[in-house]
Amino acid sequence: MTGKNILIIEPDEFVSSLFNKSFIGFDPNLLITASTDVQVILTFLSQQDVEIIIADAAYLLEQPAILSNLTGPERHAIHIILTGYDSLESDYPLVVEGNIHFLSKPVDSRNLYSLIEKILGPVRTSDLGHFSLSKDQFARCNEALIRLRNNINARCIMVSDPVGRVLISTGSLEGISSDTITSLLGGGLATLLEAGRELDKEAVLNLSYREGKNTDLYALNIGEVLILIIIIDKGRFYSKLGTVWYYARQTALSLDAEILKSNIAPNQPIFNNVNNETIDEEIDRLINF
Repeated sequence: MTGKNILIIEPDEFVSSLFNKSFIGFDPNLLITASTDVQVILTFLSQQDVEIIIADAAYLLEQPAILSNLTGPERHAIHIILTGYDSLESDYPLVVEGNIHFLSKPVDSRNLYSLIEKILGPVRTSDLGHFSLSKDQFARCNEALIRLRNNINARCIMVSDPVGRVLISTGSLEGISSDTITSLLGGGLATLLEAGRELDKEAVLNLSYREGKNTDLYALNIGEVLILIIIIDKGRFYSKLGTVWYYARQTALSLDAEILKSNIAPNQPIFNNVNNETIDEEIDRLINF
């Protein structure tokens, strides 16, 4: 997949950023360009071999020059993903069949990843390998998460793998885009890890913490490739930072020592390499801080 070009045509910067991070999380070697400038897009299409174009369907209707370019016979080999909050009209210039796909908004990241994998193949298997929990490990991990949730009165707790997939969770995930949160938080912990190496080469735990008006968000690494995510709603039995850190640290170290060490191949990348500039803003919008 190295070197393949992806073009994102999306007027909503937040949605465009999520698309960008999704492709990077799938394969960091993809070449991604995002723009809504008509001339930039037309020049790009004339000069680059493009594998996937993901575009807002309503926006394309407002830009006949771009739409005309995409309906030409030379575009039949390109995968075009149209996105929209409503289904396409029956007379839409691009028909959803073959290499043309439709993705509903608001975007469900699971559907997006599934579509990307359908087009580009299995997700980064050469880089990350496959991670899963055995039946015994799942049971022990589940027991530890339930115990942690009871100790800190968390709304929900998740453990995700290197590509942002939730391996196990406890509590309520209603209204939470868990796959997107895991992808974004991976980049934040990766930054902490790199900064910490300047002080101490042997990292034990990295904590990422976000306090909100109604909800707090925590993320800790479990060993070198997994991430423990905790969401706590503020209320009568609200647990503060010190209490959460005390119990969460014990859990992360316990899971690393007792469950995960035997299942992780050495020298795997640590979390996803994503741009962190908009993480706080996006997390706010995802779970309504």
